[in-house]
Amino acid sequence: MKLMKNAPSILNVLYSTLTAKYWKKRPESHEIIVLALLLVFMSYKMMHTGWVPLLDWATLTIHEAGHPIIGMLLGNRMMVYGGSLFQLIFPLVFVWHFARQDQALGYCFAISWEASSLHALGRYVADARAQELPLVGNGDRIHDWNEILGRWNLLDYDRLLGGWLYVLCWMLMACCFFMLWNLWRALGDAGE
Repeated sequence: MKLMKNAPSILNVLYSTLTAKYWKKRPESHEIIVLALLLVFMSYKMMHTGWVPLLDWATLTIHEAGHPIIGMLLGNRMMVYGGSLFQLIFPLVFVWHFARQDQALGYCFAISWEASSLHALGRYVADARAQELPLVGNGDRIHDWNEILGRWNLLDYDRLLGGWLYVLCWMLMACCFFMLWNLWRALGDAGE
């Protein structure tokens, strides 16, 4: 319940990080342009192919590493959750790190990585019944989200849940573009 009381202040902190005033070290204009182009490329790839080269390979590797780590720590029954948990937590560690280091563009990129991770997870969740996506591994491969949603009797909602993850993904990407726009505007304000 305490979290709900603090929700407005949490949202204020999140919003303030998207404004240029929050960051003591301001990026240069060419750095903002490069990251903006990268975000446009990422958005294009997510919309048209569903796969962002390099970034999604890293995310997939982290996802797969999460299964045995959670399995060792919490047992075989929890192993199926490990991939998705790691996939979502790993970029958030970088969000936290870059915020502490006062690195605005690193922070923005880490948020976009989280968005990309949510997009990939949304595809995976939405595929729980159809099971059309190729899976990693040999032999008896388990579709994580078929197993997870089946346990919770939510398999019929796979596409809806995947859709909500897409919405969250695009909200985060919009936050990234909003942040870059604010940083760009601050360059003009600093020059006056």
